[in-house]
Amino acid sequence: MEFPKINRFDIETVRSKIMGPNTLKLTEELLEGEPLPPGSVVLDLGSGSGISSGLLAREYGFVTYAAVQAGALDYLITIKVVLRRS
Repeated sequence: MEFPKINRFDIETVRSKIMGPNTLKLTEELLEGEPLPPGSVVLDLGSGSGISSGLLAREYGFVTYAAVQAGALDYLITIKVVLRRS
């Protein structure tokens, strides 16, 4: 399978953010052929570093909310950042 969206990410950034299986590939594969329009809202629970939320915002135009762990507490943060395309 080809992964055109994640291939636009800087490989060193990806390597530094991946925790376990490659969430970027899994996310792109999951959404292949799904008719979700830009502006769709996603709540990313257990988001780890939040890199999959970045993919959803940057490449799919989704509004993403990620629950990231900070110490022993989980905080809900708004990503709403459109990352620059490389």
